[in-house]
Amino acid sequence: MSYDTMRGGVLGIPPWRGSSIVYDRAWMILEHLRGNGYGTGRNPVYKETRRVEQDMATLISALEQGHEATVREQVQHNLRFLSAQQLAATSR
Repeated sequence: MSYDTMRGGVLGIPPWRGSSIVYDRAWMILEHLRGNGYGTGRNPVYKETRRVEQDMATLISALEQGHEATVREQVQHNLRFLSAQQLAATSR
């Protein structure tokens, strides 16, 4: 499944503690990246673009499977893509 066919939301959020916050941040990161021209399945020329798109693919796969450790790790690794307002909106 690719990002283009996925939709974020409250459906399918696993029951582990804090999952709704982590999933909200993950969807915000993916929205930001997609809005700035990144996408999985392309053949990027630049090394940084390739790395970001590999991170996107890993995050999408982890979201689909509900793999807590990978989702948390990817969100933590990519927090730089979120604004202060987005972080505040998803904090407790």
